[in-house]
Amino acid sequence: MRKQIIVSADYNGYESFISDIPELFRNEQGKVIYNGRNQIRSFNDGPKKMIVKRFKKPDIVKKIIYSFFRKNKAEKAYINAFEILKRGFNTPRPVAYIKENKDGLLNYVYYVCEYTDYEPIKDYLNCDNSFDKNLAVAFGIYVAELHKKGIIHNDLNCTNVLFKKTNEKYLFTLIDINRMQFKKEGINFSKYDCLDNLTKFSEFDDAYKTVLDGYINARGWTGYVDEAIKIKLRHDIRWKRKKRITGLFKKRI
Repeated sequence: MRKQIIVSADYNGYESFISDIPELFRNEQGKVIYNGRNQIRSFNDGPKKMIVKRFKKPDIVKKIIYSFFRKNKAEKAYINAFEILKRGFNTPRPVAYIKENKDGLLNYVYYVCEYTDYEPIKDYLNCDNSFDKNLAVAFGIYVAELHKKGIIHNDLNCTNVLFKKTNEKYLFTLIDINRMQFKKEGINFSKYDCLDNLTKFSEFDDAYKTVLDGYINARGWTGYVDEAIKIKLRHDIRWKRKKRITGLFKKRI
């Protein structure tokens, strides 16, 4: 097994711990935060608490693609984190990424970042009529600022945006950032791209409509509410159809 390790210059002195991460995962060390397709564990190393995401082992086709033709998911998350910070937004500070090869092909990859105590917006915006309306509006404004600064988070669901309320102000941070789009300064995403990106947040409910109001007002797009709703409803129909087809395929397997 061979490893390629890239460590941020801000974390000199943590190389030994970072190098041990694959072995720590194999030995079930650290606290499991999430265990599904990917696995996330937290570790305390000296004064720093770190979060490590081990991405799902790729199939043979993706092993070849990520070994020779494309950046792997951990590397993309690491690069994207610096770009997000550079543009004035928050994401847990990137520490390192690890690429583990076996028999000349990609095996596992790991993304390491600092721990954050921000909470998922999911717990506050997916509560039927009891959702936090002020948070919903603030989130809509936040997404508008992302888009205006040339950032689209392609996994913009309610588990991948965390928040903290400080002095009556909502602060946000992005996670699960390996799938991002960035435009150069002065080049904007189209209205359709922006409104379509917003559809990924949740189903069409009161919370979504409140987020949309915050977004539309922040962009000065008050004449595009009906178009935004149509884009959302089309997205939900396609998503539900895809889920049904995927479910049928899984049952046959």
